[in-house]
Amino acid sequence: MHRIASARMVALGYSSKLNAEWAFLTMLRDEGRRAASEFLAQHGDDLGRRASLDLD
Repeated sequence: MHRIASARMVALGYSSKLNAEWAFLTMLRDEGRRAASEFLAQHGDDLGRRASLDLD
């Protein structure tokens, strides 16, 4: 089990789900890429071997 998370995404409110402005969408894309790169740098070797998320 893995979780790719970003503090910036947690800070978004519920109304963000309705935001279809181009600048917002590109921010989401860029933040997702940044978070994925950070995750892979820290946990890339864990994929397929062990969880990087403690569910307890």
